[in-house]
Amino acid sequence: MKNWPFFLWCAFFLILALNFASTVLAILGGDFDGTGLPQEMTVMEAVTNGFAALGWATVLISAFFKRYLTAARLAVFLAGFFFFDVITTFVLPMPLPPYFLIWGSVVAGLMLLGARHLQKEARHA
Repeated sequence: MKNWPFFLWCAFFLILALNFASTVLAILGGDFDGTGLPQEMTVMEAVTNGFAALGWATVLISAFFKRYLTAARLAVFLAGFFFFDVITTFVLPMPLPPYFLIWGSVVAGLMLLGARHLQKEARHA
C-alpha cells in the first residue's frame, strides 16, 4: 500500500471528528453542569465543538474526494480554532485533563502536520 500516510491522516481526522462529537454529547449529557460556568458558556462550548466535529468530518470527506487543497485550508483553520480554544479555556473551571495546555498545543501541531500532508497531496494530484 503506497499511500498509507494518507490513510493514517484520514484516521486521525476521523478520530478528531468523533472526539469533538462525543464532547458535544458529554456537554449535552450534563458533564459540564457542575463546573460553575455560566449556562451561556456551556452552550457556546457545545456549539463550537459541534462546528469542529463537522469541520473535521468535512476535511475527511474532502480528502477522500481528492479535494486536497480545500481540505488542507479547512484543516489549518480548524487547527487555529482549536488552539484558540486551548489557550482560552485552560484557565476556566472546566473538566479538563491534566496538562491540557501542553497536550492541546501538541494536538494543534499535529492538526497542522495533517494539513501539510494534504497540501503535499494536492501538489502531487
